[in-house]
Amino acid sequence: MHILSSSGSTPCQVDDFNIHVENFLELLKEGIHSIESKQSSGPRFKVENFFYEELIDSYHFPLDGASDKETMADLSQIIEGSIRPQSNNAVYNMVPQPLPETQAAASLMLLYNVNSIMDTYGGKSLLFEQLIARFIGKLVGWDKAFGTSCSGGKVTLLYAIKSAISRICPTYINQGVTQDLVILTSEGAHYSIEHVCEFLGLGRQSVVRIPISSSNGLSNSDLTDAFLTQIKNGKRVAAIIACGGTTLDFVCDNTETIFSTVEEIVKNHHLDYTPYLHLDSVIGWLWFSLIHDAQDFFDRFETPQKVIGKLKQVTDKFSSIHRFDSLGVDFHKNALCPYSSSFFITNEAQFPKQKSHLAYGDLVAFTHTIENSRSAAGIASAWAALNSLGLNGLRNYLCQLLESAQKLKECFDEQENIAVLNHSSCGWEVIFNFKSSHDLVDIYSANGLHEGFYQFITSKVQKGQDIPSISIITNFRRHYGSELGHGFIYYNMRTKLNSDECETIIGEILKLIVEYENEVRMGYFLIENVSFIDPIK
Repeated sequence: MHILSSSGSTPCQVDDFNIHVENFLELLKEGIHSIESKQSSGPRFKVENFFYEELIDSYHFPLDGASDKETMADLSQIIEGSIRPQSNNAVYNMVPQPLPETQAAASLMLLYNVNSIMDTYGGKSLLFEQLIARFIGKLVGWDKAFGTSCSGGKVTLLYAIKSAISRICPTYINQGVTQDLVILTSEGAHYSIEHVCEFLGLGRQSVVRIPISSSNGLSNSDLTDAFLTQIKNGKRVAAIIACGGTTLDFVCDNTETIFSTVEEIVKNHHLDYTPYLHLDSVIGWLWFSLIHDAQDFFDRFETPQKVIGKLKQVTDKFSSIHRFDSLGVDFHKNALCPYSSSFFITNEAQFPKQKSHLAYGDLVAFTHTIENSRSAAGIASAWAALNSLGLNGLRNYLCQLLESAQKLKECFDEQENIAVLNHSSCGWEVIFNFKSSHDLVDIYSANGLHEGFYQFITSKVQKGQDIPSISIITNFRRHYGSELGHGFIYYNMRTKLNSDECETIIGEILKLIVEYENEVRMGYFLIENVSFIDPIK
């Protein structure tokens, strides 16, 4: 432990770990107090507009060091403008309030400074990492699953595509990537895939996006056409990245469709390789808990039929996931863990081949990770979540989120001027739009009015007001060839919503619509001055 000497500027060594822990807890309390004193409600900590260069150029770290209290007080500014998942109105994206157990587990790893890069530095952190991976793997039928903890879903995609390159082009490790490789995925897949291919040297143009007509994902015919076109063009399909449930509209590919299509093409065209199959299930992994023995759970916990129907739609699409090569998991999205805790999981163990049994001290992670320094916080928080919740806890959480979404949609449907756009979604996001008043529609476009409303809401939320932080998606379902216009996203992370709570939520939104339209009429909010940027999802 290092503490300040009496001069307040020079670190000195302290051997008593108890003092270290006491100081740590005191600093943590001071930091919490400094942050909470800023704001105790609202979905976002208020923030004033600022310019990066101006603040960066004017800031100076102290020469002699600041006191602990001053440091924590100044540090509290770091959260200004960030989402407050503690708020019931923090419905901007999938950002839940983590469980205390998962936060404590992550904090312990920071307190003890565990580096999970190899056994001799990280103790049993790599063992706990594999306990988590093996648990998830067994849910999908992989008895020897192997996992790598990482910082987010984008990194799971990076590991997947890197694994695909290694399999189809093993010489790339020394000679680099060949130019004949492509990655197939759907129009509904995550936008970061191109960026990952840029990082890996494949280039953004190596990604071939296949059109889809619904949230059911890729069809056999469209996937076949895309694959055969690449063969005709002299390309090799290194990987197919399947959607395992997306943030919006829960786009989910059928794993059996993809596997059987690929198998048939490889056989009929005598290919000397098989494309790597990865399921981007960083959200949809929670449905894995219901692939087996679901009916007993449904009966025991009296799950509503509408929820059961949506759950089965998804689990049916996962029927051939055991034939895939890898998948991704975000524990910080729907396992109530703090940022960040993600896992890239493969269908076979990658322990050293020469050893039939690993003795302590043998396992290393830096041979297959992008880091040589890796926090154990994500591993510990994921383990704490699985241990604290158990399998039925995961199932209950998922069912209750879907049930809350169903109640919200039904309550929205009761409003004359509001329409729910995603009744068919198997996720728990609620996407809706509203009919603007006739006098405003005659002056402004419907999309322009909706974009203005999003900016109106955002400006209030950034000032710290305690109102729903709804987001927007432009031209919802445009990937399907549909034209539903803009939609507003209410991403509820609360379980067990009742009818009164749903009515309160919708009442707040209706009041904001009226306030917005009145300000537009009176000239207080100018539509033509709105600079709209589609938010990232």
